Amino acid sequence: MNFPALFYAMFWWFLMVGFIGLPVLLIMLCIPAWRRPLLRHPRKVGAMALVCVSVVGLTSYRLWVDHRERQLRNPTLDHAVQVGELTLPAGASVHLSTLEPLDEKGEPQIHGLASVRSAEFIAPHAIAGIKVSALKMYFLPEAELLLVGDQVVDGWPCAGGTWLKMSVTEETRLQPERWRFSACTLVAGAQIAGETWPAQSRIYREGDEYTVSDWMAREPVSVRGIVLSSVSVTLDQQHRLLRWDGQLENPLTVGDWQYPHGVRVAQNSPGTLMFSPSKSDAVRNLRTGKGLKLNHSILQRQSDGSVLWIKPNAEVNVIDW
Repeated sequence: MNFPALFYAMFWWFLMVGFIGLPVLLIMLCIPAWRRPLLRHPRKVGAMALVCVSVVGLTSYRLWVDHRERQLRNPTLDHAVQVGELTLPAGASVHLSTLEPLDEKGEPQIHGLASVRSAEFIAPHAIAGIKVSALKMYFLPEAELLLVGDQVVDGWPCAGGTWLKMSVTEETRLQPERWRFSACTLVAGAQIAGETWPAQSRIYREGDEYTVSDWMAREPVSVRGIVLSSVSVTLDQQHRLLRWDGQLENPLTVGDWQYPHGVRVAQNSPGTLMFSPSKSDAVRNLRTGKGLKLNHSILQRQSDGSVLWIKPNAEVNVIDW
């Protein structure tokens, strides 16, 4: 027998009996023609009324308690509060995950404020020197800050009105000065790696490297004179170009090889280009008329187009598609 399903069915049966039975019983008692037959069985009517009143009363009380707890877990602060090293200003709408006075480690909490999950501020508020209008800490190890106006964070121009992601641990969640840049949406026209990036481009931190991508941008990006879509550019800690890859936005001829729109191209070392056509790409050699072998990549010198090698994708860590 499925006891959880049985319990669930009985629970809803009692609710229906209570919330439907009680008003029906009251109506019948108010109508003389129906009241007289009911009063002939006072014990049965009393038992039914007791069941209905109990169900309605307990359910209403539980709903009231839940509503009250939701109000307490979503307070609006009437004065500024310091929680750890995180300052929450007066007027902030705060959302808590618990009202317990102690956290899981037994440390005291300020009315549960140490369990803050998100907050909205009525005026721009500075967190770790960054002006924000909202804070979210739903899914650690990341916190999100809604930026007020364009701002430079960790040396990157991040767009106002977008969410900045910061790397946060459970130990540092109330220590904003120890949060680390994780990702943001770039300001339209940002100059990075000598290229201009369109609106909706994103930058991510991955260990000691940064990756810039056109993400949801509607415009292509020119990287070293090659117009690309689905671009990913990797930079080091000093914001210097390490490598890039993308798909050709326009047909391109390099040496004797002609590549159509959509071919994947990457630069993993200076002065070279690696092309990895898909099964549907009509790549061909202009001199011989032959195409590239299926699931193979070709590396060429960018300056003169000379072929350095042609290898199976599996040997150069390229996924077949």
